[in-house]
Amino acid sequence: MRYTPLAVGKPILSITVLMFKLLLCAFCYGCATPPGKLTHSDYSWEEQLVSADYQVVYRRIVTGFRTCSDIGIAEGNIFTDTREALFDVYVNGFGGGRSDFVMGTIRLKSVGDSTNVIVGAHNVALTSLQATRRNQWLKFSAGDYSCL
Repeated sequence: MRYTPLAVGKPILSITVLMFKLLLCAFCYGCATPPGKLTHSDYSWEEQLVSADYQVVYRRIVTGFRTCSDIGIAEGNIFTDTREALFDVYVNGFGGGRSDFVMGTIRLKSVGDSTNVIVGAHNVALTSLQATRRNQWLKFSAGDYSCL
């Protein structure tokens, strides 16, 4: 009886593609810069004024990231003495946790009865993806939880 492989070359191709994807993931996660080491020029920025208290806007952003959990993980801090808040936004990690790769940052500054929302997307992403991320985060700050 003669053995004939059904798919010549395909297992090698799929293994090559899998290895490429694993190396790409390792490269991306291995080059992650901690948020404290990134500078202002590492981000592309956009801002808007939201007519709500900074604590309300903070809760809206938390709700937005919980509602659209596949777009990243936001870890935030409120500074009541300065009436400000800061989020570091991370890429989702494997197994439901967060990775060390920073997607961006969100800063909230109280301005009277309103809040200045400043969003920065990390420059390693494509320009169109940076704009999409910034727009999504600004929508969260306004109370719009529609996911991408």
